[in-house]
Amino acid sequence: MYRRLMAPRRPGGIEGWPIVGLTSGAVATVVACVLATSGFDEAGVRAGIRATAGTSFALFLTAFVASSLNTLRPTPATKWLLRNRRYIGVSFAVSQLAHLLLIEDLSHLRGAPITTLAHKLTVVGGGFGYVMLLAMTITSFDRTARWLGRQRWSVLHTTGMYVFWAIFATSYGKRVALSPRYCVSFGLLIAALGIRAAARMRRVAVRSS
Repeated sequence: MYRRLMAPRRPGGIEGWPIVGLTSGAVATVVACVLATSGFDEAGVRAGIRATAGTSFALFLTAFVASSLNTLRPTPATKWLLRNRRYIGVSFAVSQLAHLLLIEDLSHLRGAPITTLAHKLTVVGGGFGYVMLLAMTITSFDRTARWLGRQRWSVLHTTGMYVFWAIFATSYGKRVALSPRYCVSFGLLIAALGIRAAARMRRVAVRSS
């Protein structure tokens, strides 16, 4: 991924930073539509929080398996995902920012700080996730990636991806009994972990052959 980060953008199709612009516009449109239909009261903001949780999950999962899918079955689609994984990751950060702003808005509507609206463990875990996400986003640019160095960049981004995997798994795992959609989301997380494990074994097998 580090070498892909430094690679020039290929001509043709949607590549690079325009992906971030498009996905940011899509997230903003989703939030606007949800608030317009559900209202700007507490119920509407909660609906917006659920919507941005969904967009964040989709973007995260795509970035999480991009490299592994290309390792297991290289196709034009998986190669495109791999080339543009950092832009999908930055799009995930934008979606998470919208999610955080809506949570902050909810805290104002409820007249209570965020820490009183959620379990302390959730607040601490989410706060750590946002710190990791900020560091990953800052180092998603060529200059900062070079400054950080290949090894530290790899450690930061790999750790950050698994931190968010754990956050999503915890969030959806404790809700699987509430709705089938949480079962599907949790199942997708387990499947994504399996895809990464299979890709790792493929790489090991190729290196040892």
